[in-house]
Amino acid sequence: MKKRGKRKIRECAYCGEMKEVSRDHVIPECLFKRPYPANLITVPACDKCNNAKSLNDDFLRDMLICDIFGSQSPVAQDIFHEKVLSSVRQDSSVIARDATLNARVEPFYTKQGVYLGHETSFPIDSERVKVIFTALVRGLYYDARRQRFPDNYVIEVLRYYPWDFEEVWQVFFQLHPNGPRTLGNVFGCAFVSAQEEPFSTYWLFWFYERVLISVSAMHPKFVHP
Repeated sequence: MKKRGKRKIRECAYCGEMKEVSRDHVIPECLFKRPYPANLITVPACDKCNNAKSLNDDFLRDMLICDIFGSQSPVAQDIFHEKVLSSVRQDSSVIARDATLNARVEPFYTKQGVYLGHETSFPIDSERVKVIFTALVRGLYYDARRQRFPDNYVIEVLRYYPWDFEEVWQVFFQLHPNGPRTLGNVFGCAFVSAQEEPFSTYWLFWFYERVLISVSAMHPKFVHP
């Protein structure tokens, strides 16, 4: 490992190239209130990857904090008033613009068909969400295994409602996951790997103790056409 001034030449956790790197916060700092947790997760990242990933930080924050359940978190409510409203006023929040242009009020039901009232909804850029969670998987896998995650894996992202968490976690826990890894009451994750192919992984993410998301990362040979 060579040094250039205060920066080191290392493998970038995201692109795999040997470059000058800095420490990237895998879980963006903007999801947290100050003072930040002492155990924030960082990995080496080149400037190009670090800058590209940071372009989605506010999108992820606003998506989670404006979520019907995420918005119920006291931490999320504080961040909404401290950060999100400022972005809305400056017209820099993509989520706020999408909500303004495309929001509609619709009936909301549980999976058992129980009516919970009418709520405001609007479409989210699913491809951007996939890019965001692909980067999270790459960073967290590198942190856990010190190996860069390959490029060609098929990523699928699914959202669960809070009432599904216990059932999903019980099934997941029986697989002896790596984790959970938690950052206060803002973030948690755990993952399991296929024995025959350790990069084929299944992840659970939870944000603000209310937003549950799963991510599967599969080698193309395991994906049915």
